[in-house]
Amino acid sequence: MVLDGNGQEVRDLDVTLERYKNEGFTLKWITVIRDAEDGLFQKSEPPNPLRGDAVRWAAIEGDAMTAYSLAISETGGPELQVYRRTLTDKGMLIRFMRLQGEDVKVRMSGELVRTE
Repeated sequence: MVLDGNGQEVRDLDVTLERYKNEGFTLKWITVIRDAEDGLFQKSEPPNPLRGDAVRWAAIEGDAMTAYSLAISETGGPELQVYRRTLTDKGMLIRFMRLQGEDVKVRMSGELVRTE
């Protein structure tokens, strides 16, 4: 794990949000967790809920979109990841939370800058 000067974990994010047809959208994002032994490439396979792959959905409210990812943890309980993205003049505020059962395991926030 790579930490910044404040003891915070360093991650790279790439988020693309595009219109889809008349009233829809597509959201693509990549999160790279920096590590001394980064393995950035892996085989991509379609998700399979029967193998414990996550079920995902999103909701939009005003300038904010919240995406949810629900899976079964290694211990058999629920693991919920919540990504809330809010548009700003500069780009986007992002908040992330990962819960296992009733415990908050990770809570992060940051700001993304709009590029063309």
